[in-house]
Amino acid sequence: FLHLLTACNLSCAHCYINPKEHGNSILGKEQLESWIRLFRDPEKESNIVFLGGEPTMHPGLFEIIEAFHQEGVYVSLATNGMMDQRILAQLAEIKNLWIICSVDGGPEQHNRYRRASFDSVIRNLLCIKERSPSTRIRLTTVLTKANCNQMRELAGIYRAVGADSITVIPLR
Repeated sequence: FLHLLTACNLSCAHCYINPKEHGNSILGKEQLESWIRLFRDPEKESNIVFLGGEPTMHPGLFEIIEAFHQEGVYVSLATNGMMDQRILAQLAEIKNLWIICSVDGGPEQHNRYRRASFDSVIRNLLCIKERSPSTRIRLTTVLTKANCNQMRELAGIYRAVGADSITVIPLR
């Protein structure tokens, strides 16, 4: 897991990443490429998960993904799903990509946590899956007392977007 930056296009109440505590630096492509060589074991399958903040806001994201792919490293991208059409189009062009996206319940509950983003997130996931059916999608849900009774609804969302897996993270 690698945090590319702390910047984000949302301000989720339960998020532990924030520039005030974690700074506002952005990892550069050169630094990341040196780390690929440090940690890459050509005799093993390798996977990296890019996190943020919001990793789609990193100005060099697509060059970084390409550099990791060239070294044989499978890339996963943990995103809040809020991105513009340009980013969506570029993501859909990438082969061997896993999108990990936060969805914290049905529309009302999700929007309470993640600033009225539900409709955009679902639309974006559907768009990625339509443009690139081989892109794998994992939904991640932060489980709270407020959304623990919405698992059936989450299962429906999971199916609707064609997700390949779901992760449920209990909030303590």
